[in-house]
Amino acid sequence: MNKDQVRDALEKIARRHIAENMDLWPGIESRLKKRYALTVKPRFKLSSSLALALVTLLLASTAAYAYYRFLGSDAGLEGANQQDLITGMDVTTLPTVYSTPPLATPIARWYEESSAPPATAIAEEAMQNVKVILNWAYADESRVAVRFTISGLNLPEGLDYGYGAMGTFSLRDLNGNVLGQDGFSTAAENREDGSKVITANYYGRINADLTPVLALQMDIRVGGFDAPYLDPNSKSTTPEMRNIPLMGSTQFVFDVPVQKGIEVEVNQTVEANSVSMTLKHMTVNRSHTELVMCFDTPTMQDWQLWKASLRIGDSPEYPYSQAANAITGGVQGRGDLHDRERCAELGFDAPHDGKETVIEVFVPYLITPVPEVISQERVARANAELESLGIAFEYLPEKRDVVAVKRPAGSEDWEVYPVIWEALSDRFSGPWIFRVIVKP
Repeated sequence: MNKDQVRDALEKIARRHIAENMDLWPGIESRLKKRYALTVKPRFKLSSSLALALVTLLLASTAAYAYYRFLGSDAGLEGANQQDLITGMDVTTLPTVYSTPPLATPIARWYEESSAPPATAIAEEAMQNVKVILNWAYADESRVAVRFTISGLNLPEGLDYGYGAMGTFSLRDLNGNVLGQDGFSTAAENREDGSKVITANYYGRINADLTPVLALQMDIRVGGFDAPYLDPNSKSTTPEMRNIPLMGSTQFVFDVPVQKGIEVEVNQTVEANSVSMTLKHMTVNRSHTELVMCFDTPTMQDWQLWKASLRIGDSPEYPYSQAANAITGGVQGRGDLHDRERCAELGFDAPHDGKETVIEVFVPYLITPVPEVISQERVARANAELESLGIAFEYLPEKRDVVAVKRPAGSEDWEVYPVIWEALSDRFSGPWIFRVIVKP
């Protein structure tokens, strides 16, 4: 059974428990009110048998520093930083080296399923001077963000070592609750000195009144993964795999204050093109705003809400930054066509100063998933639409994939390919525009 069959089977089982005439909003409201409290307990001492470098950071809840000016493209964290809400740390540890590599169950990788040769090991000397630096942390009622740096890397030029290739990391509170239940995202940067800077976002609901300070534990394992390598002196365009040795693990234990957000029951309905959409609820935090949106599908197609932007006061427009989550019976993205009402939760990494303001939400259109069988007419229509953007593509039916054959100079894959796939979808035009006054 392939992954699509497994997914379909699980969704059918889930839908058995959802009546077609079920009132959706009470369930949503209940979920929003169940903002969990991560109770802070006294710190515990870890057994030395864990072989982890343990650093305990006792930081006052008011300790925040604004010298981390580069926060990537996350406007919400940049805004929090400008308000001196980022808790600076800059604590360095040396990963505890495993004298004997821990036992692990081998997993199948994509390149092992083909005829590609096994990965070539990188000399362990390349990892001997590795250090892990916990740079800063931030928390509000919608997410926790942590930045750390892995330095001292001496890896060959041409190695594409993303954050996953450098190891694994996890964040939990001191009661063992794993963070990131509502979503997880990362941003990685390769510095000129070879170090890797990683910012990890863990989305989830936290009640600042019940938990004003989070006591957290972050475990970081360095190495132990394979990464693609392309010799810069070779004319070959096919990468080979290199194994990054397993260096060891580091653990940080630290406190971070939780910034309180603003809850707004909105229930504002707007109609466009004979379709009603309702902004039910809004949660406004210093770095992240979440919306619950419900709408009636215009036809029996699987219409979804995947495109929206948000403006806070006179700010620029911020696109939604966390994929719409299906949270109710008319399940967005799961093919349940019996219920014409769909509800979705959208997140925006947008800064808010905690003061009274007007928030505007703009939804340009609804969209359907790309069909399994893509016709030449659909491909031609999409290419005609993309022509004004300087983008053209070819569709590969045997792989159900697309290849960009024309793109704007300097554009990246992550900028071009989502636009192509969106052009291959069907859209139902709005727009739906909401304006909400938010008061502390």
